[in-house]
Parts: sequence; C-alpha cells; structure tokens
Amino acid sequence: MIYIFQAFGSGLTGALGAPMLPLLPALVAWAVAAPRASYVPAGFAASFALGFALLNGGAGWLVDNADSGAVVAGLAIAAYGLNAMGALRMPFANAAAPFLGFAFAFGWAPMPSAALAEAVDSGVAATAAYGAGLAVFAWLANPVLSRVSRRIFSREPVFAKLAGMTLFATGLAIAAGLFAELGFALDATFPALRNLG
Repeated sequence: MIYIFQAFGSGLTGALGAPMLPLLPALVAWAVAAPRASYVPAGFAASFALGFALLNGGAGWLVDNADSGAVVAGLAIAAYGLNAMGALRMPFANAAAPFLGFAFAFGWAPMPSAALAEAVDSGVAATAAYGAGLAVFAWLANPVLSRVSRRIFSREPVFAKLAGMTLFATGLAIAAGLFAELGFALDATFPALRNLG
C-alpha cells in the first residue's frame, strides 16, 4: 500500500525518468505560451493527473481506445501550438488548460516503475497523486516562465512562436505514437533513469 503523499513524491522524482523526459520541453513551452490567469497551472496539473490515472488504471473505455485518444490529444496540442504561433485562432484557447493537461497525459511513455505499479495497485487516488507529481513541474514553471518571458525577454513574441513550434511538433509526435518510442529508447540508453519515480 502506498500513501497519497508517497505517490505524489514518487511522481515528482518520476518527472526526471525516461517516460517523462520527452515531454519536458513541451511542458516548458506550454508554460511560456499558456494564459496568465492564476488558475491555469492548477487546472493543467489536475487534469494531467486525472488523465494519467485513467490511462494507467488498466481498464475502461479510455484505455481500450488509447491509440485513438492519443491522435485526438496530439492534434489538440498541435492546434494550440499553431494558436501560440499566431497561425491559427482558437476562440477558446484561454480556457484550454484543463483539456491540454488531459491531452499531455497521452504523451507519457507507458513504462511503469515499481513506485507507479504500487500506486496503481493502491487505487485511483494514489495513481492520480503520482500523475500530479509528474505535472507539478508545469504547475510551478507556468508562473515563473510567464514572468521571465514578460520582464527579461524584450522580444516576447519570438519566444511565443518558439513555444508554439515546440507544442506543434510535440502534438504531431504524440498523434503519431512517436513519444512512446522515444521513451523506450531513452530507457534502454540510460537504464539508471528507471530508478526515478
């Protein structure tokens, strides 16, 4: 039995493991491109945790249709990237944080560690806590990078476009199923990463 706080802590360290590393540049990009509202980071982290818990629960409609879900999720992230670049106007982009958090959960490579397996065995709440630990990087990075992009970089639109390009590429990679392959490759290349999370 793993407790909620233990699962959350394992998720924090798991953010540096092979399954999450391919997502980190996109999480930074999202933090730069996301709306400035204070509720955005928490909404993103909570929906990521929910998606993570449902996808790793081992049963249910979402798990059975994970490949199709990854295509939809990846295309949604790509569309948000185009919006950040100014190439597409999404009328509800400012309210997209919860949906995008859920979509990002499809980018996590399916390689459960011992800690995650214990969280899954302990129930949905522990699994969601693990997912929240994974997402806390984006939660904390959002306000920090928002301030940096406003105060330090004199040409913020350039960074917004770079963030958008990163999100666009990430979304297409998730839709194509490439993120799981990259996670497996990192796991094989750097086996020490398996001890994280």
